[in-house]
Amino acid sequence: ATSTSNALARSPNNDFVKTANYFLMSGPVLDAALPTLSTFDVIVIPVEAQIYNGSFFKTIREKNPNIIILAYVATVSWNDRYWGDELHQKLLRGIQTDWWLTDATGAQKSVWPGTRALNLNSGWTPYLASFVKTEIMSTGLWDGIFYDEVQDSISWLSDVDVNRDRQNDSVSEADQLWRQKYSELFSNTRQRLGNDAIIVINGSSNNALTGSINGRMFESFPSNDSALSAWEQNVRDYLSLQERIVKDPLLIVNVNTGNTGDRTNYQRVRFGLGTTLLGDGYFSFDFGTENHAQTWVYDEYDAFLGQPKSVAKNVFDAAQTIVKAGVWTRDFEQGKVIVNASSSQQMVTLQGEYEKLRGAEDRSINNGAIISRVSLKERDAVILLRPIEEITDTAFQNGSFAR
Repeated sequence: ATSTSNALARSPNNDFVKTANYFLMSGPVLDAALPTLSTFDVIVIPVEAQIYNGSFFKTIREKNPNIIILAYVATVSWNDRYWGDELHQKLLRGIQTDWWLTDATGAQKSVWPGTRALNLNSGWTPYLASFVKTEIMSTGLWDGIFYDEVQDSISWLSDVDVNRDRQNDSVSEADQLWRQKYSELFSNTRQRLGNDAIIVINGSSNNALTGSINGRMFESFPSNDSALSAWEQNVRDYLSLQERIVKDPLLIVNVNTGNTGDRTNYQRVRFGLGTTLLGDGYFSFDFGTENHAQTWVYDEYDAFLGQPKSVAKNVFDAAQTIVKAGVWTRDFEQGKVIVNASSSQQMVTLQGEYEKLRGAEDRSINNGAIISRVSLKERDAVILLRPIEEITDTAFQNGSFAR
């Protein structure tokens, strides 16, 4: 049976910190990760999990009734190497020979190594929307769909025949048609699934694509090793998109190790999570574009900030409303976040006393200290809690998140 209630409404408090996990493995690996994955607010997992991991859904919802589970669905690439499961093979059998993306000579194109690409300007688009409805969402296992590979242009691929007239398209023609067909895919999916299903895309914030979706993932979001200009641009995009989404925004900020696997770069995690908290998104941290299948958790994930009490504000320039390099903060019911998006160390004086988290990892930062000012390295962030005024009849340790 298909759910009739909006998954985003399951947790009415919608408290922060909010976390997501982009976990693109199914089978035994997914089952083994279930205990940790159940601690996240949103997970994106392969659609074939409904074939290989039948009991996963019931078990994880028993552990976390409010979890949001999105089915990973590629929109363009076809992966012959990995998609031998029954569901993908059924999808493949319905693909017509003239739905593949080619150049003027008929040679197939690819947008990702080891895959072949489908043409959105073909029967593929309505077919995919229909398949999502009848074969995926109809199972009642999922809260929504995660459409991957969404780009508002295709001309970067060069020599493409999107309009299928056996001639390579001009840049403007190819890109305009590509955006139009993506918009049709999302609107078609929304019409079929109804307003309660969640639709998240990965790759573009273009206005032409946002009318029917709940949000997007910002994969490989700029972090502490990126130029501050890139950080500015992406944060503005993130905060702007949040305002432009018509219904129930769900945005995921994915920061990663840049395919190095250095999970102990705690400053990178803090800066990414702190940036995410300037808006209302869900934070994700993993290996990178070559591997999304980690169960890493961090001290900050357990912080309870409650509801936001303000928008993001510039610490040293209250009149500054457009995000740019500098020091930014946002207040919550139970604490605040401070983000030093500058190229130098900064000292911030707090209005009253705050409490650092007491963590198990980077104890130089998360040491439970009560402070009235905080020093932040360049491209770093910190979560601070409001101290509890009174506790009776129980023991309490600073920074232990009791609220």
